Amino acid sequence: MFVSVSSCHLQLDVLWIVNHELMLVPVALVETNRSLGSGNKSVLGDILTSDVDCPEWIDLNGRFSSLVIDGQARVLSIGKPANAISFGDLADAFTNSIYRSGTTYDRVDVVFDRYRDESIKSQTRQRRSQTTGPIRHVGGRDVPLPHSWTNFIALPGNKADLARYLSEELLENAPHDKEVVVAGGFADEKEVKFHKSTVNLD
Repeated sequence: MFVSVSSCHLQLDVLWIVNHELMLVPVALVETNRSLGSGNKSVLGDILTSDVDCPEWIDLNGRFSSLVIDGQARVLSIGKPANAISFGDLADAFTNSIYRSGTTYDRVDVVFDRYRDESIKSQTRQRRSQTTGPIRHVGGRDVPLPHSWTNFIALPGNKADLARYLSEELLENAPHDKEVVVAGGFADEKEVKFHKSTVNLD
């Protein structure tokens, strides 16, 4: 293109041209086989918090308080509890962990990841899970946990089903004195469910 335009003796802003992608796909975002690339999320954390003062403790002074928890991150941090045999045991460990964290707060929000096929995360998960086992449906509390937790949790279908199950368990076992909001873990990704009719979702 550059040669053909130059041969016509037109004025070109070369710096403007080279500031744009010159490939069929934007290689900064997409591989040449058109699969989405992935970045380093930990770098974003450093950038977003570089000018933020994060105190070790916040004095609430009697004000209404809310705690937001990344549900999937908590699942990964708990892993497969040592004495857990069934998904019911796992759900108990998960809900106890969430509500212990939210003891001093008036409201607890738990947000799960959403698994969209066209997302960069989905592309990365597909590459990671090529050698893992089949999808296992979490049908209820008595269903036994898989022997290989790592292989189970690597599959997006298993994560989505587990998120749905744990979301329902959180609401069913919510403390009576606490507002609880759960999102992202349901079949409809826009669905938000809550415990206590006084919760304002605006």
